[in-house]
Amino acid sequence: MKSFIFLFVLGFVATIATEIYDDPSDSNGIAIVSEQEAVTQKSTQKPSRFIDKVRAIGRKQAVGVKGKLMCAEKPIANATIKLWDNDMFDPDDLISEVQVKEDGSFELSGFIVSITAIDPQIRIYHNCRSTSKVCRRKIIFNIPGNYINKGEKVTKWFDLGTLNMEIGVKHKEEPYCY
Repeated sequence: MKSFIFLFVLGFVATIATEIYDDPSDSNGIAIVSEQEAVTQKSTQKPSRFIDKVRAIGRKQAVGVKGKLMCAEKPIANATIKLWDNDMFDPDDLISEVQVKEDGSFELSGFIVSITAIDPQIRIYHNCRSTSKVCRRKIIFNIPGNYINKGEKVTKWFDLGTLNMEIGVKHKEEPYCY
């Protein structure tokens, strides 16, 4: 079934891409512009027909996550939490991002338009038990599908609870160096 959906989407994208790049001003479908013109066009350009068509057939899906992060007995003060749609065939989509509050609590939510069901996950970047000055610990948690809401508003939140980030998570944790 997944391969059928993939082939359908691939055919749809190819059809729309042909429409987008069929520019009557250039026989090759390539427009040659200066760098300044490109910047101006990019800032004033309407969304592409491809994006409009995806939005037309896609559906809005929202997800929200809340919880509290601790490092031993103290709240984590400098952690970043990002909510992503983990995509299989294209780059992942950032849905929302938040810094934890001074008390370690966080709440983030957002929505995305997608043709297929989203695969939401949160990625937590923190320094609890980190000995590196340039790397943060990165832990990924997948959000169960029953917390995906239809539309733009989150009505069913995923409550991560209170987590002590001293813990190591085998196979789901990796360093994030910046």
